[in-house]
Amino acid sequence: GLFSTWSADTTPAPALPSPPPPTGTALWVLCEELGGQLRAVSLELLGKARALADGCAGTVTALLLSPTSRSVATLAEHGADIVRHADAAALFPI
Repeated sequence: GLFSTWSADTTPAPALPSPPPPTGTALWVLCEELGGQLRAVSLELLGKARALADGCAGTVTALLLSPTSRSVATLAEHGADIVRHADAAALFPI
C-alpha cells in the first residue's frame, strides 16, 4: 500500500491438464486433376490429412471433381478412407 510494504504470491499456478485429442474427426480433401492426371498437391494434402486423422482416430474423405474415375483407386492408395467422385457434366464446360 501507500504506507506499507507490498508482497506478492510467487507460487506458480498449477498447470492445466491437456485436453484429450478429438476422436472421430472427419477430414476432407478436395482433389484436382489437370490434363487427366491428379495434381501432386492433391496427393500431398491427402498424405497430411492421413497423418492428422491417424493422430485422432479420424477418417479422410477425398472429394474428386473429374469427368473420369481413373484417379479413384490412386486416392484410396494414398490414404483416403472414402472417395467421393462427382462427374456432373455441368462441372466441366467444353
